Amino acid sequence: MNEILANGQRQADVLLQKAKDEVEGSRQRILKDAEYRRQRETAIILRQGIMEKLRLQAEVRRRLIDSAMLEAAEKMGKLYALEGYPEILNRFAQEALSELAPSLLPEQKAILRFDPKDKNVPLNKFTLEGHECLMAYDLTTKGGCIAQSEDGKVIVFNTIEERIKNGLPQLRQQMWQLIELHIK
Repeated sequence: MNEILANGQRQADVLLQKAKDEVEGSRQRILKDAEYRRQRETAIILRQGIMEKLRLQAEVRRRLIDSAMLEAAEKMGKLYALEGYPEILNRFAQEALSELAPSLLPEQKAILRFDPKDKNVPLNKFTLEGHECLMAYDLTTKGGCIAQSEDGKVIVFNTIEERIKNGLPQLRQQMWQLIELHIK
């Protein structure tokens, strides 16, 4: 009887140990899974924080660049008031005519269009070989001019507004790169 009781006790101890081992194994798996989830969630939160920081930095840089671009555009818009404006306007007109020249038909007239406020600006006598150059003061601009063929089919815009519009993307990219260099 003692032997049966001892044998039963041993079997119970073995079963109890097995149950304890299974519970411990389950507990370890649950702890590992919980730790893995915690690490994963921490990494996700950290990445989200980094992405938000980068987004905010990009937004600040964009606003800084936009502010600088707006200021530059305002200053360019005041070009007319500069002492050197006549020289600038003459250069703009010559550049526009040079761009227009290859597109003109033989003997076709070229028309330079200026803002009416430019009537008092001393302009050069513009010439293109084989083409008469006419001037008109019917353009609304902050500075510069357009050159066009007399039939109006070819137009070269060389105004402050066009230069700002065409130069902004490149200037924005250069400013972004400059900011990146100074922040790192």
